[in-house]
Amino acid sequence: MEKLLQIRNLTAEFRAADAAGHLAVDRMTFDVGPGETVGLMGESGCGKTTLALALLGLHDKNRVAVSGSAIFQGADLLSLRESEFRKIRGAKISVVAQEPRIALCPVRRAGDQIAEIRHAHSSESWKACRAEASSWLERVGLVPAKRFYSAYPHQLSGGQLQRVVLAQALICNPELLIADEPTASLDARNQSEFIVLLKQLKSELGLSVLLISHTPEIQASLADRIIVMRSGRIVEQGALARMFRHPCDEYTRAMLNPAGRSQSPRELLVEELAHR
Repeated sequence: MEKLLQIRNLTAEFRAADAAGHLAVDRMTFDVGPGETVGLMGESGCGKTTLALALLGLHDKNRVAVSGSAIFQGADLLSLRESEFRKIRGAKISVVAQEPRIALCPVRRAGDQIAEIRHAHSSESWKACRAEASSWLERVGLVPAKRFYSAYPHQLSGGQLQRVVLAQALICNPELLIADEPTASLDARNQSEFIVLLKQLKSELGLSVLLISHTPEIQASLADRIIVMRSGRIVEQGALARMFRHPCDEYTRAMLNPAGRSQSPRELLVEELAHR
């Protein structure tokens, strides 16, 4: 199958002036296909977010040394200049992070913060970009769009803010979405609703997703296959159902089944949603 993103031997090392550096990502190699959702799992500090930041070109190059390659549409993301990255980041590769209150400017209206992403990556007028932003507010379930367009971040709930951030991420129709613990700040009900929404939009847009989450149920609901990370390295990868029932490594078993459950994460998720 054709690959949208090909990562080969990606390594990220945090430099220290007076000590040995810390190897946060160690020779990671994997692919993401068109329309595929690849889940990254691992405990906090295993290198998941460091990997995502490397793909987005957001590391401080004076503090973090990144090597290897990440080929996206024929270009190596790890070799791009910042001016080149600005044309890709937000337009072809976008991100939804776990804390929307940090991602949004507190003194600008929500709709304008969506519209400005479109305006930065197109030749459309501000009027057209605002209309597209309103349309995206409706697509992510924030209706009436006029009210949510005019709202400031402090006037919205956590679930509503995450939908605004999702609209920001998708308004330019990117090929790849990096979702970094996108439901971590949400309560159980908003988590479930956001997962359903993301799954629906992924299908409509033919979107590829790199899903970072340590929660088996979240991965089971969205990911086509899972990569388990530990200390910056790949421990195991494959279909979640296979790894849940027949893990090749004890660390994988502990990540996917911390309580010794007999049901798979997907079965537990279906059962949970059925009782809501």
